[in-house]
Amino acid sequence: REVCADAVRYFDPRDESDMAQRLLEVLQVEGLRRELATRGNARAREMTWDRAIETVADALRARLARGGAR
Repeated sequence: REVCADAVRYFDPRDESDMAQRLLEVLQVEGLRRELATRGNARAREMTWDRAIETVADALRARLARGGAR
């Protein structure tokens, strides 16, 4: 969920009815597709290689500060 955040309609992947409900919601609710697309584009702008590298580097620095690999 951290990748898509609020830019999608989540459903239980084991529940066909739940998936169908979410798909119908996106198709039938006025403006929902547009809203999800806007949110998705905003979320995608947050996902950069620089940010990913910084996140990994921060995690590695934190691990090393706690005593390195074990």
